[in-house]
Amino acid sequence: MNQFRLVNRWIKDGEGPTLDFKKTIKSPSKIAKTLVAFSNSRGGQLVIGVTDEGRIKGTRIEQEKHILREASQNFCSPFIPLDFQVLQVDLVQVLVCKVRESDQKPHYALDDAGERHLYVRVADESLIANELVSKVLKSGDLNFVQRTNKLIELRDRLRHYIQEGKGSLTVEEYMDWKSSSERSAHRLLVDLVLGGDLKIEIKDGKEHFMLA
Repeated sequence: MNQFRLVNRWIKDGEGPTLDFKKTIKSPSKIAKTLVAFSNSRGGQLVIGVTDEGRIKGTRIEQEKHILREASQNFCSPFIPLDFQVLQVDLVQVLVCKVRESDQKPHYALDDAGERHLYVRVADESLIANELVSKVLKSGDLNFVQRTNKLIELRDRLRHYIQEGKGSLTVEEYMDWKSSSERSAHRLLVDLVLGGDLKIEIKDGKEHFMLA
């Protein structure tokens, strides 16, 4: 696929759990939130030189790389490695910054005051992780996850169970359904949230998981 078609396919698909458009990057502390969110979730790529509305504007490649490297080195803890790709689209250049899912979760974004915040990717947003997601990330249980065919089959069964049931389930209900420990339930459910399969809503002080 040529580079013009590739960028336009991304624009057609729109922003989501693994894709974010930026017209330009001005602040290393602000873009660190997105880098951290991708790294703590399923990875992703920033496409710089494209507006949120999908208009291709192009960008100043070396300037953007400099800000991104500063963000990854000085505003992400631990450091997040970045891979870059430059795409020629008509008469302008677009920068793609690729962030891999980390095996050193959690990563934190540092604000300008030096305070650390734990971000994850939820749909097309980089958000501060809630208490349960933070707990699972800090445990290290989502590092080196092997997403085997067996796990994919379990995900599909769970989605069907939720869809055919009452539309949501709690951790306790999952534990009963799967005969699993609380730790295993947390690990699986949070992984599916970060993968964009499930979303969390808090009702009566308890997490309810439903289809995203």
